[in-house]
Amino acid sequence: MIPPNRSLVIVGLPCLALACGAPMFQLGPAPPIPQAVAPPPLPNLRPVPEGPSETQVDIALAKPLPDFGQSSLGFLGFELPSEAGVGNRRAFLDQALTMGAIDAGFKHIADLGSAPEILVALNQEKSVNGVRTSTWWAGVMAQMAQVADVGRVDYILLGEFRNLQTAKQTRVTALELPAEELAGYATRYARYRAEAANRIQTATAARQAYWDEFSRAKTAYEGEKARKNWWERAWMDEGEFKQKSAGCEGFAAASGNAIVAMQSSEQSVPTPERFEQENRSKTQEAQVTVSIVDLTVKLLDARTGQVVWAARLWRTALEQSSMAAYAVVARLLDELKPRVPGKKRR
Repeated sequence: MIPPNRSLVIVGLPCLALACGAPMFQLGPAPPIPQAVAPPPLPNLRPVPEGPSETQVDIALAKPLPDFGQSSLGFLGFELPSEAGVGNRRAFLDQALTMGAIDAGFKHIADLGSAPEILVALNQEKSVNGVRTSTWWAGVMAQMAQVADVGRVDYILLGEFRNLQTAKQTRVTALELPAEELAGYATRYARYRAEAANRIQTATAARQAYWDEFSRAKTAYEGEKARKNWWERAWMDEGEFKQKSAGCEGFAAASGNAIVAMQSSEQSVPTPERFEQENRSKTQEAQVTVSIVDLTVKLLDARTGQVVWAARLWRTALEQSSMAAYAVVARLLDELKPRVPGKKRR
């Protein structure tokens, strides 16, 4: 005779085996999570071309100028700062002033200041009540030219570089949007919008379709589970169902976030009209090295030392110091150049 407890164990084992069989959860793998379409490259703005640098002229005194096609002219001063990087005075004057004056039509020119320390001595004699007195004046040529005739020229051009250096500046440049750049962007933008809308629509449909598939599979699973008796349900292994359910819910959240990100990305890409409006007054700043030249000049009547013409010329430009200095001297010679018959001086 089989003991009662052993009989229960034998009968219970088949039941436990039957109870472990769970309904099949029929759900395929989730589709890939979509990525946003790459936005189109924005149009390239380009710097507005700046006009050529100009030398500014401020004329302090302007009596009628002589015609240097006839009158002789001597140069004095124009000493160069040692740190200017322009070269020595002789080379600079030979190229900028002497050769420049010849090219401009000056006929009689001379450099009176081959060295700044040249001394000039003048003697002035007077007779008062039969008594002769003698007075000597002495000084460097640049000083003496303002009180007496110190050279065999009609006029003397006395120059002083108040500034000749390079400096760092922050330069602001206006930017413009070329028409061809805007037209190209309009084409790229239209293509992008179509691709982005299609990607969002496809992703939304795939997300909904997979969720619907999950809902049908879950309904079928729960219906089969409901048909089992309580002890079969108590011993069911639902690991697969729970794992796939969690995976589906994770996919729904991740794909939803991806769709929202694609919509946000699409809205952030500017339309051609918006881009044009936002960049109408755009500028850019950059640190640049400029050359600064500041020159004062006086034109003296060599016989009387009287100032006939005086001016200040200055220039700030993106160029080497030597080029800026040459440009200022060229502008000076242009102010003093010999008259052209039938043409008034500016």
